[in-house]
Amino acid sequence: MHKIKQHKLLLMLSLGLVALIASFFFASYINADLNSGLVAHWKLNNSMTDSSGNENTLTNDGTESTTGLYEADDTAYKFNGINDESLIAADSSSLDITGDISISGWLKIDKPLSYTEWQIALVSKWSGATNNRSYLLYASNDSENSFNDMLIFGISSDGTGEGSGQELYFSNSTTNFATGTWHHFAVTWNASESRAEFYMNGKNLGGDTGSKTQIYNGNASLKIGYSGDYNGDYSVDEVRLYNKVLTVNEIKALSINPDYNNDGTVDDDDIYDQAKIHADWLENVWGTEK
Repeated sequence: MHKIKQHKLLLMLSLGLVALIASFFFASYINADLNSGLVAHWKLNNSMTDSSGNENTLTNDGTESTTGLYEADDTAYKFNGINDESLIAADSSSLDITGDISISGWLKIDKPLSYTEWQIALVSKWSGATNNRSYLLYASNDSENSFNDMLIFGISSDGTGEGSGQELYFSNSTTNFATGTWHHFAVTWNASESRAEFYMNGKNLGGDTGSKTQIYNGNASLKIGYSGDYNGDYSVDEVRLYNKVLTVNEIKALSINPDYNNDGTVDDDDIYDQAKIHADWLENVWGTEK
């Protein structure tokens, strides 16, 4: 009985302490509305469903589910870049973004960095074969072309490729793609300024300015994973697409994933849920035996 009382006391203290710490830690992100401007949200929890409500359902073209961000089975998808695997969403009006855009998600690279000249397609609405290019985001370690450890964002203003409507934007500091670890990635593109900003794990990697101010309204499918001449061995989870420029605080909120109750808003309820999860974990570890 004495041990049970000790356990309960420790659980109560832990719950209070975690809530207090969380309230300070998330203070700058409270009430960040992660649904504002959201046009697609693929949680990839063994599901192809779009959680944004826009019904941009994915189809699976050869990928396999794998352990995800939360260490649960079948909560992410894995690509090897060899067999052209991808997750595909059909063209839709909500995906036809022609102005401000933000892309966010989680990436884990499994191929050792000693393998050079890899390029990893993350999100793309881009068909070069038919001059139907709109936007794409990929990670690169292409040492041959000096694209080492970079995030690269591309748009086309008229659907055509290099030398015409296409414009590429590069992160201006290395991203340090440590293998075997989940990394949060994000890019924002401000159409009026033709400016892309890149983020890894909530940290700004710098940006790049171009000259194009609109994205081609094409009818290519959107793909997560393979899109053309890209390769790599990697997993992707929790992909989001916005028709606005995310703020720094919104990107930081996504990178630490404080939306514990998955309602799209970071608020006080998430602090309680985080504390409860921690208390449940302690209960699991300590047990209630006499």
